[in-house]
Amino acid sequence: NKDSPVNGKSLFNFASTGGWNIGKEKNGGAYFNKFRIVKLRPGQEALVTQIAKNTYRPCCNNSTFFQDCNHGSALLGLLQLGASQGLIEDELYKEALAFNSFWFPHNYIQTALYFKVVKNIEWDRVDPKLALGVDYSTGSGWSKNVQTEIAKIPNIIPKTRGGAVCGV
Repeated sequence: NKDSPVNGKSLFNFASTGGWNIGKEKNGGAYFNKFRIVKLRPGQEALVTQIAKNTYRPCCNNSTFFQDCNHGSALLGLLQLGASQGLIEDELYKEALAFNSFWFPHNYIQTALYFKVVKNIEWDRVDPKLALGVDYSTGSGWSKNVQTEIAKIPNIIPKTRGGAVCGV
């Protein structure tokens, strides 16, 4: 979208654009906004933009609207596809949380435990808007609010190795 914060001088330097080297162009930034793959009506576009500005991913502190990594671009595309097929706001947030959970299982398993153990709320009862917000789905918010609290509870989760990365 032309209003995207990545659509500027640094366009060719992001993992979601410049890091995309699978194509005829030397830099994936050449493909940014080149093709209208998912057609949205103005109301659908506004809904997607609103949700994208209010959903985050734990690999950084950026919203989905600032799709600087492949996860951000994929989630924005998912929101667009869902909106084009008639999903409403609550359904789009639910889908976004499901996909973020697949991409960042370590974070969202701990987030689910946090809500269950610390807040006494079952994961399926947590509002996806809350879970995808700044406090629980940004890198810094997650560390401060989830990781710090879970770390206080001995042996609640086994130690893991590795995790999701932004790359091709």
